[in-house]
Amino acid sequence: MNLWEIIKLHYKYQFNISPDIVDYISVRPLLIKCLSGYSNYRIAFYTKESMKYISDILFKFLDFNGWNMDLDFNPIAYYNKVKGNLINFREEILMASSTADIKLIDKSFYLCKYFYNKIEKRIKEYDRVA
Repeated sequence: MNLWEIIKLHYKYQFNISPDIVDYISVRPLLIKCLSGYSNYRIAFYTKESMKYISDILFKFLDFNGWNMDLDFNPIAYYNKVKGNLINFREEILMASSTADIKLIDKSFYLCKYFYNKIEKRIKEYDRVA
């Protein structure tokens, strides 16, 4: 058993926090950076983590390898602005971005949707109980 597994067990038995919640909370800042349009390189640079670690975390939690280059728009900001409406999301980004195409826009939308429906939802469920 590695140190991280021991830490998660400690939180489970000491504070009754599910291990998946501990995982989600620990990687949330990295996920938010990706969902804000930062490339893996930029995330690694600012967090002082390796590119492999960033890619592994993004793949494990978002089933996504990350952006090769910074996006010229902030997906999660637009997702929140349009309250998760795909049509409005597309319109907003097409007006704001000079490089985005529908495939890229849809990918970023569904990453945000997945993040909110799975990860943030579980964190908020814990917050309500705590």
